Amino acid sequence: MLLNSLTLWRIKAELDRTVHLETSNVTFDNGTLTVYGNGVVIRDQVSEHQADTNKIVITGDVSTIDEHTFENFSNLQTVSIDHSINISNFAFHSCTLLESISFSSNIVSLGTNVFEDCSNLKLVDFPGSLSSIPAFTFKNCVFLEKVVVETPERTFQIGESAFYGCSNLFTFTALSENVTIGKNAFNGCTILQDFIIGAIISYEEGVFANSELLKLYSKDTISFLQNPFLIIVLHYLLSVLEEQSKKYNLTHSKAVQILVTSSLTKLYKKISISENQLFTDVQIYRSSML
Repeated sequence: MLLNSLTLWRIKAELDRTVHLETSNVTFDNGTLTVYGNGVVIRDQVSEHQADTNKIVITGDVSTIDEHTFENFSNLQTVSIDHSINISNFAFHSCTLLESISFSSNIVSLGTNVFEDCSNLKLVDFPGSLSSIPAFTFKNCVFLEKVVVETPERTFQIGESAFYGCSNLFTFTALSENVTIGKNAFNGCTILQDFIIGAIISYEEGVFANSELLKLYSKDTISFLQNPFLIIVLHYLLSVLEEQSKKYNLTHSKAVQILVTSSLTKLYKKISISENQLFTDVQIYRSSML
């Protein structure tokens, strides 16, 4: 069996997980904390700089940021990571001044609660092969405006309450073929307007509860839409969506627009939910804009 470079890196990372960095691989200069070398960075190696750090640079072959490593770094503003890495649970939890994170390569794995309560965080762009945003990852990041996930993975998972309380989140993009969304994942995202995904295979209750405005763009990839009964099937698909809208608390939203499209025909139908009443436009439109 041939192994690609990412698979080999993951095997190496697993072997490195139990190897802690030497203290000499952590340097501090004028507010910048630099971590380099092979292995895992742990809290004990960096905690003495907690109050004075405003920038973190992680470079070299650091395989993993351990749980709680940079939690409550109260003056941290920027983080730069220049290679593939695992980020464990609560790694940057409650870094209340953190504004930006720069990833130049893959995030191999992301733990739960990693950026929870990072209230100043505004934009996150995940490159590479990230396959999930786990539970509570961005909970209460109240200034987070935009999240873009660039991943070749066919299936992408958004965990429970991953973006709960992100009251300024305006745009979310994840173009995997199939996306699963956990309970309350976007609950309280009160101005969420653009939600762009490849498709949805499942989502749980309260996903978009308490969102004032939502436009959900989902390109369907269901193979049976290629048959001659496309319009009938599309009507059926929309009726299922309407039932799901009621069942999964989309009706908690003040105004919702759902656009369901076929990549072959550019047919779409709009479903609007306003003030807890569901209104369905009975016609199917052609659109060159989608």
